Amino acid sequence: MHVFTLSHLSATVVHTLSPLLLAIFLFHLPTPIPPPPTPLLIMCDAFDAYLSATFDRDKVMAIVQFLPMVLAGPTKALGNPALSKSLSNLSTMSDKYRAVTRLSLLLNALSKKTLTTLSKPQGDLLLDRADQVAHFFHVFFVVFENTAVLASHGVYSGALTRLGGCAVTCWFYVLLTVILRNVYVLATKDKLTPDQRRKEQLSILKHGCFIIFSLTCLPQGGPKLLENVSGPLAPLHHALRLIAPKHLPLDDTYRGALGLVASLCDFA
Repeated sequence: MHVFTLSHLSATVVHTLSPLLLAIFLFHLPTPIPPPPTPLLIMCDAFDAYLSATFDRDKVMAIVQFLPMVLAGPTKALGNPALSKSLSNLSTMSDKYRAVTRLSLLLNALSKKTLTTLSKPQGDLLLDRADQVAHFFHVFFVVFENTAVLASHGVYSGALTRLGGCAVTCWFYVLLTVILRNVYVLATKDKLTPDQRRKEQLSILKHGCFIIFSLTCLPQGGPKLLENVSGPLAPLHHALRLIAPKHLPLDDTYRGALGLVASLCDFA
């Protein structure tokens, strides 16, 4: 025969009322007071809002890419190879991060809004043609770079990483077209405001640094669209090799300085 003792009764009451008592306790907890807006919290909030935009995030990561590249060489020369290697690894990691986030450029380049804007004349035939030529090379740049990036991470065949050289060739002509466009605007547009003129001059500085940097990224043997040169794409392969500039050998410290100056222009 089961005997119902006082201890059983107490356990039953506690087991039944525990959730209710916990709910009452939580309900009567005081409302948490938000922390005061200290300078550190204000800075964190502002930085978080700034980095929520992809373009702003890329600008910051560009500094993270190029500044360590500038410092790695001198750090090694001063006798600290471990720190130099860490800086080089940070620069490489940032470069790969930016390359992955640039995958979205292909969607923007082929979007209806972008193509519609390019198809509508803006009033100056040379500027319209310059924008169209730059966009033409930009589309091929993002296609080649996206393929090379995915191939380098094992998504496609590793042999397709050779398209990175084709991407740099197209990037070179995007930069060259933008520079020529800026020079044309400064030379022919007399009614530019001081801010507009400054913007064009900064654009020349930025793209000028990047165009020299792009020469250092070219493969020494030139770009290779095809591994075995044959078939219908052979003419395009030869055309890319024909228009590709020569590789510019340059120390990584100077390469990083070029990229850093160009990236800082986005903050000016």
